[in-house]
Amino acid sequence: MKKIFLLIAVAVLFTVSFGSISGCGKDEVSFASLEEAKQTARENAMFNAQGYRQANPLYSGWDIIGRGDSTQTNTCPQGDGWATLEFLNQEKTKMIKVKCSTVSGATGCLEDSEFKSKPFATDDGQCQNANKVPYPLPKIAK
Repeated sequence: MKKIFLLIAVAVLFTVSFGSISGCGKDEVSFASLEEAKQTARENAMFNAQGYRQANPLYSGWDIIGRGDSTQTNTCPQGDGWATLEFLNQEKTKMIKVKCSTVSGATGCLEDSEFKSKPFATDDGQCQNANKVPYPLPKIAK
């Protein structure tokens, strides 16, 4: 009986110790899963930026400098749902910052100044729950 109790105690101690080393109780995704989520976020943001540029004649012919969601980590692979991109004019003399959704084609992009006035601007830079920004991220580019 003492041996069984000792084995259970060792197993519990090992589980608790290993759990605290491997992520402090938070769920983590693998490096490969995080890289896939980052790639999807970047592709979604670029897809939205291309649509925004196409729909806005002011930015016709401008280049897009793409970025991903800087809040994505192995404990938050869904990130905050936003990426900051820049439109660069043909003369390379003017840049416009835009925020593009990494999960919603319907939300698309907003110029940074307009984005800051919206309620979801408070989400920027903060890991969002998966019920708000799903994981795995949907691929919105068709």
